[in-house]
Amino acid sequence: MGIITLKDCPVAKRPGFTKNKWEDAVLRIFARVVFPAFVLLSVLDAARAEAIAIGNYGASANGMPFGVALAKGYFQEEGANVTSIIASEGGGTSVRNAMSGVAYGEANPGAIAVAIQQGADLRIVSDNVLTIAEFAWLVKKDSPIKTIADLRGKKIGYTNPRSTSQALAILVLEKAGLKPSDAELVKTGGFGEGVVALDLGAVEPDGQAGGTAAQRHGRGGRGGESHRNPGDG
Repeated sequence: MGIITLKDCPVAKRPGFTKNKWEDAVLRIFARVVFPAFVLLSVLDAARAEAIAIGNYGASANGMPFGVALAKGYFQEEGANVTSIIASEGGGTSVRNAMSGVAYGEANPGAIAVAIQQGADLRIVSDNVLTIAEFAWLVKKDSPIKTIADLRGKKIGYTNPRSTSQALAILVLEKAGLKPSDAELVKTGGFGEGVVALDLGAVEPDGQAGGTAAQRHGRGGRGGESHRNPGDG
């Protein structure tokens, strides 16, 4: 492929055509064709990057493997260009994130099952979290609640409807020989919001997972000495 110079170009030989007009023409071509093409290619390249949605990412241990994989580049090693993780506050919020166009989402299986039954275009492809051992119920240090039998008439905090914390709250009441109607289940909106609600006295106890439970229970983090698990005495 040859290079056409200003001297050789037929357009440049037209009467009245100057070097400045030539430069103007080149700039117009760049503005109308080259630059838009560059922008389009940039958009297409960005579109190949994927985001995934992980329930309670950054607050619960279930999100840790995904954080490690993102930091270490394991997704890319497996051919998945995951560049970001969208966090949610559990329950239906995680399902909505999973339906927002992301390549993969992790959420409460109960919430996903209900969404599928209601016609959501979702499919379960993996079973990731097989334990709730990290989950804890927190009360204030000076709380009269000593055991789960003391939950009658209390306001129990959970994150969001159809979340693991809501299901566990009902199971805890059943374990104590109580019915769900024997206490009031209060939606806090998330683990962080639940800590605030507990501090303000809006709920007690409040269900917390891994990271936030450890911080508030004295195993690290500010304010850790202000809460305890029922039964700790």
